[in-house]
Amino acid sequence: MSPLQAQLDRVRRRQWLVIAIMVVAMAGAVAFSLIAGTSYTGRAALSVTSDRTPEQDASLARGYVEYFNQDFAQDTLRERTGLPSTVSFEARNSATSPIMYIEATASEVEQATEAARALATAFREEINRGVAQQTEQQIADLRAELDTARARLAEVPANGQQSSLLSNEIGNIQSRIQQIQTDTFNNQLKELSLNAGVTSKSSNVVQNAVLGLVGGFILGVVAALVLASAEDRLVSPQQVRERLGLDTLARIKRGGGEEQREQQLKSLANVVSLSDMSRPAILAVTSVRSAELSAEVAESLAFYRAQQGERTLLIRADLESARSRGAHTGRPGLGDFLAGGPGVRLQPFVLPSGLGRMLVLPAGSSRDDPYALFGPERFHDAIQQASHLADLIVIDAPAIVDAAEAQVICASADRTILVVAEGTTRASDAVEARERLDRVHAQILGAVIGQVGAERTESSAARRAASALPAGAPGNSSSNGVYDEMDVRA
Repeated sequence: MSPLQAQLDRVRRRQWLVIAIMVVAMAGAVAFSLIAGTSYTGRAALSVTSDRTPEQDASLARGYVEYFNQDFAQDTLRERTGLPSTVSFEARNSATSPIMYIEATASEVEQATEAARALATAFREEINRGVAQQTEQQIADLRAELDTARARLAEVPANGQQSSLLSNEIGNIQSRIQQIQTDTFNNQLKELSLNAGVTSKSSNVVQNAVLGLVGGFILGVVAALVLASAEDRLVSPQQVRERLGLDTLARIKRGGGEEQREQQLKSLANVVSLSDMSRPAILAVTSVRSAELSAEVAESLAFYRAQQGERTLLIRADLESARSRGAHTGRPGLGDFLAGGPGVRLQPFVLPSGLGRMLVLPAGSSRDDPYALFGPERFHDAIQQASHLADLIVIDAPAIVDAAEAQVICASADRTILVVAEGTTRASDAVEARERLDRVHAQILGAVIGQVGAERTESSAARRAASALPAGAPGNSSSNGVYDEMDVRA
């Protein structure tokens, strides 16, 4: 699954959230359209005209527009004109025009017209007053220089060289004063039209509904991805590799029917058969939390390897879950062997299955605390005896995060498969599971990611073989499961 497909899958899993946000956004857009009604925009025009080039005038007009649209300038203008907060306004102009338009929007025609007029007048007065104040001091300084030059000219001979120099200086000062006065006039804003028209705009319900729907979809997708990130569920082999550093041996999908699911499990059995484990081999199958999928994987591995001619033994080491599933209910098994102490033989607890080369060691009838039963030495003894009964021992282990005894089981195995429930297992839990396996130096073969299948029924061949005894097999008759019917001592 590519990164894009993984993200799309996250959104698909939370499509209810996307749909809900889209509905709310569309409803909000429709409600706003109905409430907003019709708005009116009044317009006033000011211009910057001079003997400069049109491009220079247009550049100055753009500067005034940018200044008008600044927040602090609009706050000042609103205060000076006394406009209510329900009136909005802005200035704009075209790129090559020296004309700036001031537009005010309100719910009434008269209010929009008057607001545009008042804003244009106030802004023009503010700009022109600022330009005048800036030039007044410059002109005053130049006139002082002019008076000084004239006084010096009166003290020197009329036709001398110094007289000529002072006359030129006086002329230059007068030219500068005239230029400043011209620039002051050119930089001022002039009224072009304080009533340049009014336009009306009614809310388009259909258009706003569509925009609300599109905006809601985008917001919904973002919310779905954020929620997926917060939930931090593992949904793809790529995530398993990134978060756990494990290769995915197989992906068991729910859709496609029982036949397709069996093909996926057979493919996993092939991967196990081609691994570098020497025989007899001990393979533990554990999960992060939920053990239902890992039990199916363990059953299938034992069953399909037996189909291919290898002697297999399925050990039900998840005592609590196996009892709840009702497999071989009431029969002695692993729990009873572990509770029996040294000297007890394992073989009498092992049952034949519906497939000749497959044996099953049930969970057992012992009600002792599973953690207390799985002492390392005692379980090692069970593994040693099991190695004489089959070439491949597959252990259906409890969830590593939920059951501490799973560490003992996986540490005793040659290889461990970690099963991840797709879309259910939290990444933080999976990381903890990997760390727990690493602490006991468990050798991890890889991960299996999948979904618990609706097809996992009693009609499944692997399920039937792992759960029932063949007709006429020893122990298929009624049994009370007591030890005096078996030779359990060495």
